[in-house]
Amino acid sequence: MNGDKLVLVQSKNKNSGNTSDFYVSVRDMEGVWRLESCLLPNTAYHIRSGVNDAITFDLNSLAVSVTMTPGWYTASTLATEAQSKIQASPVTGASAVTVVYSSVTGKVTIAHASLNITEFSSSVLGFNTDQTGATSITGDSVCVLSTTDTYNVHIDGAQGQNRDGSAFMIDCTENSGSYIHHRTRDNYEQLIRFPHSTTSMRVHLRDDQGRAISINGAHLSFTLAKI
Repeated sequence: MNGDKLVLVQSKNKNSGNTSDFYVSVRDMEGVWRLESCLLPNTAYHIRSGVNDAITFDLNSLAVSVTMTPGWYTASTLATEAQSKIQASPVTGASAVTVVYSSVTGKVTIAHASLNITEFSSSVLGFNTDQTGATSITGDSVCVLSTTDTYNVHIDGAQGQNRDGSAFMIDCTENSGSYIHHRTRDNYEQLIRFPHSTTSMRVHLRDDQGRAISINGAHLSFTLAKI
């Protein structure tokens, strides 16, 4: 570290924006920098608007389409939320649909006393493939609630080593509500190049699919060392 020049970037010192997409003043960043550390809160929602909030299926050949409320959930509360939204649908028979999570199998079962359920789609509930129509169907995989596999940190004008164009990546290694502590000496080196002189930095977050992701007001910080 001898001779290295360090820059600490903190969302709490932002000039504008929110903690997931903000502008901050920095020293002249032209040149190549190494990510030394990052403290990132894993506070993105399990259910995100336009990402995994939709449930669609046919009930006795009638199309049902509902949207779950974004937020944090357990598998059990997510099943309750899904049932509430489905039962509020105006489609005939939807008010009698039940959604039950099994803590034994980790799977969700959707059922109706007499009407067939087909084409059920909701990956977050574990329904990833077409199910044979029946009055009771169970997801083909367990219900897994996660935020993202990787937080991709983008810095406008900066060139990272990642194929998605982000400046650097932080693997999501902690449970929801916990801080991810990334340190280069414990993980892997990531270099960032600023090809032009700049004293204003826009930092914004993307998930592992390249979609904007919010840490919902929690603060992130990271340290760069000049190479």
